Amino acid sequence: MHLIFCVDDDYGLSFCGRRLSRDREVYAHMLKISDGHTLWVKPDSASLFPEGTVSVDTDFILNASSGDYCFSEEPILMDAVNHVESVILYHWNRRYPSTEKLSPELLTGMRLIHTETFKGSSHEKITMERYTL
Repeated sequence: MHLIFCVDDDYGLSFCGRRLSRDREVYAHMLKISDGHTLWVKPDSASLFPEGTVSVDTDFILNASSGDYCFSEEPILMDAVNHVESVILYHWNRRYPSTEKLSPELLTGMRLIHTETFKGSSHEKITMERYTL
């Protein structure tokens, strides 16, 4: 599976259970890179995507198959993940207050294979990075 996260400069994911930011170009980009594969999200994230474009499940990490994409707005326990093919980070390129952070240790043993920068709808610059084993 391919894990996807949106992070700030300190790897922040959320503040008191609320997402740090949102940008429709980021979610459109996720649909583009996952085209032809399932994109899994939790119910709270489904409203970010056009209806019918994502698979919604509270336990998507357990149900995702090889090749599937999983967008999470909260930290993932790597012990619960069986087969990570890549980790994709969308960087907001700014700092927000955050209470939940993604551990950079998630990327230990991975190598950066692709970087892409694009203009978002609410952010002047968004950087996407893809890491693989």
